[in-house]
Amino acid sequence: MKRINKYQKDRSRTPSPRKTYHNATWEEESGFLSFITGVRAEAKKFAETLGFELDTDLPQPRTIDGDPGMPRALGFIVTRRNALLPGRTYCLYSLIKGRALHGYIGLYTGENIRTLRELTPITEYKKGLTVLYDWLMGLLKASCDKI
Repeated sequence: MKRINKYQKDRSRTPSPRKTYHNATWEEESGFLSFITGVRAEAKKFAETLGFELDTDLPQPRTIDGDPGMPRALGFIVTRRNALLPGRTYCLYSLIKGRALHGYIGLYTGENIRTLRELTPITEYKKGLTVLYDWLMGLLKASCDKI
């Protein structure tokens, strides 16, 4: 038996730490989770930089283009109200389709979204901020152009 002096720990009596293995999902490996959780902060930063009001704390709509099943695939919603166009709330929303995040500009009524324009989808989430900023610029343009 090996002698242990008073300054050493007897490791023979302590259980070895268990190793846990986690297989990363495609959402983690692709950067999707990181991207989707950062959208709210990026939209806020974008709005503060340009001086526009954008809202990201919204209830989920009941339907998108009349389809009650589509909101289940909703990634996020960002809205903008233009004071010069009362009664119209424009939104940027995304739908998860397979492994791609598709962006859309639409009109938001609280319970429904009516799609006006489809945007470029994001498939490479590690480079997704560039596309997100393009989407946010599209939202600002749509809310000013009254499409």
